[in-house]
Amino acid sequence: MREAATVDMFSTCWIEPIAPTPEQAHAIMQMHLDCRTEDCPRRRAALRVLVQAGHLVPDSSRAS
Repeated sequence: MREAATVDMFSTCWIEPIAPTPEQAHAIMQMHLDCRTEDCPRRRAALRVLVQAGHLVPDSSRAS
């Protein structure tokens, strides 16, 4: 049951989550794999959390 609630909470693209944990951000990135970062507030928030936590280093050749 808990897994289904996680999918519900983080699967839609239209609203940015408030302060996701790095673990939640990782799940969001997996769920929004096909989304473009500039178009998806959830993916954008997750990316920001993972970068701030040091879990992800953006490619320096790409625009931020």
